[in-house]
Parts: sequence; C-alpha cells; structure tokens
Amino acid sequence: MPGEIDGTLVETPWRVEHEADGCRLSHADDADETRQVYALGAFLTAEDAVDALRRAFDL
Repeated sequence: MPGEIDGTLVETPWRVEHEADGCRLSHADDADETRQVYALGAFLTAEDAVDALRRAFDL
C-alpha cells in the first residue's frame, strides 16, 4: 500500500503531477503503468487522485 501524508504519496514510485487540467497520476519507473493511470483522468485534488489510485489497484 502506498504511504500517504495529507494525500501525498511517500516512498512509492507513484506520483501526483499538477497539470493544467488538474492532478494526474504517474509512475516514476514504468511508462505502461503511467498510461494506465493517465486513463483515470484528472482530479481536482491530490487526495482525489490518491483515492482513485487506491480504488484502481485495490490498495
């Protein structure tokens, strides 16, 4: 399970990127994983993005 402090991922390869359309998830080490979570869309907050990551991967 990813570590989290106030919606921020800690000590994981997952990242929350702040883009023009909102917060998007990415994976620091795996472009295929980034493409998969990019399809989840943009989120209003980092917390929403982390929640979506948890749901998508059943974490």
